[in-house]
Amino acid sequence: MPIYRYVADSDSFACIAPKGPKDRKAIDSLYDDKPKAKKWTPARVSLDVSQGKLGDFPSLYGGIPVFSERAWEILQPLLLGCVEALPLILPTHRKYYAIHVLDVVNALDTEKSVLDYFPNGSVMDIEKIVFKKNAIQNKHMFKLPEKYSSDVYLSDYFKKTVDGNKLKGIEFDKVA
Repeated sequence: MPIYRYVADSDSFACIAPKGPKDRKAIDSLYDDKPKAKKWTPARVSLDVSQGKLGDFPSLYGGIPVFSERAWEILQPLLLGCVEALPLILPTHRKYYAIHVLDVVNALDTEKSVLDYFPNGSVMDIEKIVFKKNAIQNKHMFKLPEKYSSDVYLSDYFKKTVDGNKLKGIEFDKVA
């Protein structure tokens, strides 16, 4: 079962960035797995269309997924309970959501993966990733506890749903 890393296509589609310090702080809070929806104040973001038009998955620094309203409507059934869709304020009339991934899965097979460690013993980088198959079954978007702050992983079914609905602005980096 193929697994992909979420990568926004910032070479061909528009990018967004937090407008001010308060907005940056809100976006930065999405690196943990604690729910935010109840206290979320929509972050204001600026739009850079120098790379191209605004797609369904605009790039936001740090690898935090962003979905258009259309992408969210299509993908929401796959992601119920494992993410929060938090509204963003863009200088357009279209709605976009920062996707806060809550599902942190202990799915890394550390015996078969090739890992680089910091001196303190935490994982610095994953050179070769091998997942525990039973841990990722029916998981369509998740993070790993070893690298939960950055990489977001996607199922093959997620990819097929995106492709089948002609959603634009995402690259699928196959990792396993």
